[in-house]
Amino acid sequence: ELQCPASPAIAWVALLHDISKLETYMVTDRIRFHGHAEKGARLARKIGRRFRMSNELIDRMCIIIAEHQRYADITKMRPGRRKNWASQPHFRELLEVHRADCAASHKDMSAFECSLEVLEEIARLDKMPEKIVTGQALIDYGLEPGPAFKDIIVTAYEAQLEGAFSDIESGLEYVQKNILK
Repeated sequence: ELQCPASPAIAWVALLHDISKLETYMVTDRIRFHGHAEKGARLARKIGRRFRMSNELIDRMCIIIAEHQRYADITKMRPGRRKNWASQPHFRELLEVHRADCAASHKDMSAFECSLEVLEEIARLDKMPEKIVTGQALIDYGLEPGPAFKDIIVTAYEAQLEGAFSDIESGLEYVQKNILK
């Protein structure tokens, strides 16, 4: 069972995470709310500003709201992506909101259980390993910095967490073969 004390972010997210469902409501093969998480995060940011919340609280609240739908795919995510996501500072609060949301609606706790397993795995690591492939390593390798750098670094880190490489040489080789292609 997750032990995450209630925080202002959890309280606000519980209230606001589905705020844009009415606006995004559509019927296809079933009722859908495409984009409600992202739109809800934007609305929550406006509400946070109106209530004069701290920027830190607004940012935390908005990232949790924006990510609350990602749980639908957590059991399909690559292990490295799950570990990377679960190691983010807001993840425990996000997971607590997810648990409450599931308990109040469909009762399917499989994504919650999967997340607990990932958190246990991370706890056994003591701390997440440092990224082997960094921006500086990519520059030293001869790549030009740009918007794609972040995606390359994140993808490489997730592969590193899966054991695809363990040193800079094999990390850069992985990037060349699997990411840059």
